[in-house]
Amino acid sequence: MRYTESDIRAAVEAWRVRLGFIDWTFRVTVGRIKGGHRATTTADFEYLTADLSFDPAAMDKAGDDLHEMVRHEIAHVPNWELAYLAERYAGKDAEKQDRVEKALERATTLTERMAHRLTGDTP
Repeated sequence: MRYTESDIRAAVEAWRVRLGFIDWTFRVTVGRIKGGHRATTTADFEYLTADLSFDPAAMDKAGDDLHEMVRHEIAHVPNWELAYLAERYAGKDAEKQDRVEKALERATTLTERMAHRLTGDTP
């Protein structure tokens, strides 16, 4: 099912509140993402903002569930500062970059699954 921009924005807002990011501003971008990613997230702890991007066409092609993708991207937010520092530590070393990326995705997926178990499928 191809999700609309309205579907994505509504899901992000509902999960933002449900997962307790009440003081945060989430900016949502919908459209094609460079590098072929289905979704990406960055966060700024100083200003309590996060930028979440979603590519509905890529999500549809992969058969992604909207709520699972949104929870996963939001789960990147509390890990973002550590992710930034780890990526800086890895520098240009390809092996370190790969290890950091895999560890961050595992931690984010675990966080998303915990949230799912606590909250259910929909906000």
